[in-house]
Amino acid sequence: MVRYTIINTVGTDGTVDTVGTRLRRKHDFRAFREMGMGFRLKGIKNIYEEIAEQYKSYIRAGVMRDGEKLPSCRELAIEMGINPNTVERAYAQLEQEGFVYTVPKKGVFVRFENQNTQSLARDARAQIAGFRAAGLTAKQLNQIVKEVFAEDIRKEERNDRD
Repeated sequence: MVRYTIINTVGTDGTVDTVGTRLRRKHDFRAFREMGMGFRLKGIKNIYEEIAEQYKSYIRAGVMRDGEKLPSCRELAIEMGINPNTVERAYAQLEQEGFVYTVPKKGVFVRFENQNTQSLARDARAQIAGFRAAGLTAKQLNQIVKEVFAEDIRKEERNDRD
């Protein structure tokens, strides 16, 4: 049995609307779907991209924890009514981006130990590039960062003195 958080919605920015928690058996797709956590294909992107995006949002939100096993390609394909090669492609994309790792003959597992900070750093770089393009100077950006992290900076200074 695995404890996980029931998610009502996960935004593209990783924000989560939490409803509660419940125990489930691994790969209990019915319970997964009942709580609104199933895969909702929107038809905007390729199916494999949508599967990968939804897994990423669940991993970032902490619903799927480090080391948790993902369903096999065949299991997920049967449940969703799609070709197993599509699921394999989604898993390959997730592995390439560092969200999962594959153990031969065992399955695909979530890798999240440093993914959160790596992903956040990548997103921050993109945001900073946008701010620079909009005319924000490095000095202005440094001032904003200092304001945001003022409490952390004070704590570090106190620890350095001790």
